[in-house]
Amino acid sequence: MPENVFLQVGAFGSKDSAARYRDRVAQLTSQPVKLVPIKGKSVYRVWVGPFDDKLQIDNLQKTLQQKSMGKSHIVMQ
Repeated sequence: MPENVFLQVGAFGSKDSAARYRDRVAQLTSQPVKLVPIKGKSVYRVWVGPFDDKLQIDNLQKTLQQKSMGKSHIVMQ
C-alpha cells in the first residue's frame, strides 16, 4: 500500500463540529484522527491514518457504517 493513505470520514463547515466528530471517531480506532482544514475555506475534513493495511481501512469503514456515522473514502496526502 502506498505511503500517506488516509480515510476521510467527514467534512464540516464548523471547526467545533469537526472536532466533536473527530473525538467520536477516535473512540473507535487506535489510528490517529486529525482535522485537515481546506486552505481559504471554512471547511474542516476529518482524516484517520495514515494506514499501511487495506484491511484496517475496511474494518474501520464497517465500524463507521454500523454506528451510522456516514460514508468515508480513501485519500492520499
